[in-house]
Amino acid sequence: NLLKGTQGILVANNTIFESTAALRLRDDLAKQDFGANVQIRNNLFLDGNGLDLWFVNNGGHHTDDTGPGDGKSLQTKWTFSHNWRENKAAADRLGKEWIPPSATDKLLEQIDGLSRNPSSPDLHRPQVGSPLATGGAGGDLPSYVGAVPPGKTAPWDWMKTWKARAR
Repeated sequence: NLLKGTQGILVANNTIFESTAALRLRDDLAKQDFGANVQIRNNLFLDGNGLDLWFVNNGGHHTDDTGPGDGKSLQTKWTFSHNWRENKAAADRLGKEWIPPSATDKLLEQIDGLSRNPSSPDLHRPQVGSPLATGGAGGDLPSYVGAVPPGKTAPWDWMKTWKARAR
């Protein structure tokens, strides 16, 4: 019951690269009432080859996987916005286990313009003025999508946002 009734969970401005599942949830927590105001925003999921959500048994071991979960159900409970997802099989894999894109989400077969070289200082950095650099939610969240800010933009001060929302 760790999260039962919890208010204000924010998962924002992450970059997840080459993952078999963008988000993994323990099945006992996923079945509970997470409360109000759960937000998944401004995240960048690159080169995905699996599902958006995957539920695992309490132990969380790969061998304890329980299945893909119900993305449509979570979409009605949580707020998803300004997330960019790259998956080569996206168009033909939308179904119960995929979180259907909101009006502000992007679900694309390929997202161009990012360095994918692990030794580059610009790894996953959006180009200034590009759609990724301006496609974030804004407000108390960054106007860019993903973990890395464009150009010489200062990184998001998540602690400041957290403190302001906790009041």
